[in-house]
Amino acid sequence: MRGKIFINYRREGTVETAGRLYDRMAQAFGHENLFVDFVGIDLKARLSNQVPMCQAFLTVIGPSWLDAKDEAGRHRIHSPDDFVAVEIVAALAHNIPVIPVLVDGAHMPLMSELPDSLESLARCQPVEVRRLHFDRDAAALVERVREALDKKASGHTWRRARTLAGAALAAMLILIGASTYLVIQPILQADLKWPEERRTAEAETNRKAEEVGRQARAAAEAEISRKVEEAEKQRLAAEQERQARAVAEAEAKRKSEAAEQERLAAEQERQTRAAAEAETKGKREEAEQLSVAALGAEGEARKRAEPETQARYTASISQGNTDTNAGDYDKAIANYNDAIKLDPKNIVGFIGRGDAFTNKGDYDRALASYSEAIRLDPKSALALSDRGVAYAHKGDYDKALADHNEAIRLDPKDAHAFRNRGVVYAYKGDDNRAIADFNEAIRLEPKSALTFRNRGDAYMNKGDYDHAIADYNEALRLDPKSALALSDRGVVYASKGTYDRALADFNEAIRLEPKSAHAFRNRGVVYAYKGDNDRAIADFNAAIRLDPKAGLTFKNRGDAYMNKGDYERAVADYNEAIRLDPNNALAFCNRGRAKRNINDVSGGADIAKARQLDASACR
Repeated sequence: MRGKIFINYRREGTVETAGRLYDRMAQAFGHENLFVDFVGIDLKARLSNQVPMCQAFLTVIGPSWLDAKDEAGRHRIHSPDDFVAVEIVAALAHNIPVIPVLVDGAHMPLMSELPDSLESLARCQPVEVRRLHFDRDAAALVERVREALDKKASGHTWRRARTLAGAALAAMLILIGASTYLVIQPILQADLKWPEERRTAEAETNRKAEEVGRQARAAAEAEISRKVEEAEKQRLAAEQERQARAVAEAEAKRKSEAAEQERLAAEQERQTRAAAEAETKGKREEAEQLSVAALGAEGEARKRAEPETQARYTASISQGNTDTNAGDYDKAIANYNDAIKLDPKNIVGFIGRGDAFTNKGDYDRALASYSEAIRLDPKSALALSDRGVAYAHKGDYDKALADHNEAIRLDPKDAHAFRNRGVVYAYKGDDNRAIADFNEAIRLEPKSALTFRNRGDAYMNKGDYDHAIADYNEALRLDPKSALALSDRGVVYASKGTYDRALADFNEAIRLEPKSAHAFRNRGVVYAYKGDNDRAIADFNAAIRLDPKAGLTFKNRGDAYMNKGDYERAVADYNEAIRLDPNNALAFCNRGRAKRNINDVSGGADIAKARQLDASACR
């Protein structure tokens, strides 16, 4: 059994699945028997050359198949130049078996949702292909296509014979309708003619029947050609209109950018004036402070000279460092405060207290401590770099970069500053600059496990999984007990589809750090990928217990409940995820889908909100 197969799909949302289906169909039927609408192939050429040659027509339908819109905001399925709809209409017109393929949880469109030309599609029997069961579902689809090709092949000759017979019957009816006497009388007389004359009469009758059939087919093909040309004209007109809109939008964008540049120039000038005024004010205040300090300089000098005071200061700093390393940040802050009281001009106590506040998540107080250290010593690269870290935690990446740049200018061999600046570039999505800074930090300090792990994260963000794994391996060689490096390497293995290795890394990370919410959540994601939703939910429960403010974990657990069909619990988890992160488009999208499964009409509003937050979501 051989036959051509056409794969029809909408690029938005289903291109990956369509590609996998193409590969599976090619394995079963051969690449030479497949047609797919690649970019650059003219629509008219497909309709006149490829579609009529097919014996089976697959149309891939994703969740956004009906909702897809063009640049003007109109639903594409109702547009006369939508290639997906035009190809399906052509397949139906040529009586080619059409098999809808539902992917990613899509539902079969209702007749009321389709244009008149596509109503027949709603009566076609669909095949569902699920991502978690792709191999099994694709195998069922292959069998369905085989059946369609077999039926098409066995029915082709019969349909042609039936068409010719119908044409002959139509010709005979026309003759009978002209005159009963003129038709019946020749027929009665034909029985009396010699065999040769009868054969001549029969041949003439067959010729006329074939001529009627030919004319009917020619008329049908002319009508199809006319409709295709009309659709092409409409498509070209729409394309011209779109190009005109694009030119207008480009001009509007140019004017907007010019206005923005003028605004930025004015803002820069204002900031320059403000900086000059602030510098003048700072110098005045510094002079006043020096004047006050001069009055007590003699007493301060005596205090610093006292060995007992110096010993107490050193002990307070040392104890503060010990408390910070132990995670007792409140106690550390108290000890740093004691040190600052003993020597308020020494920046070590301010930097240590700033680090403790940063570890606590109290970034405003951390910034105040670092700023005081910088006021006392404007050339302290360490204070500048640490303040940059606090700014980064607050999301103020421009100020963070400014501090790291100044720290590197003051100390070009400060690996700490290069690493921290690389982290900020990674936060901003500039992974190439981040990797460049991590390279320099590793050159300056080649035994820093933390820097190798940071560079591994940047490679992972770029999708360079092999380099990422190599960096995580080096980080673990330098620090075999790094739970974070194990957990991050597990994420890369999961991204590569190597789930067993990923689970092994997450298990070891949890053994080393039983309170790692990060490791529990990531292990739960892998269990969900493997279809083990019960284990996934157990890990998400543990992650939420350790970090109850992580909206992403609630969203992940909601997905697992969705996979189990427990839509009520899924909605509850999506509610909490949205409360913690009101801009989580995927949480809105999945909550909308869960609501639809329990007939909650507000599901549509959730899906609309998801698309408002992220145009690529919920497709």
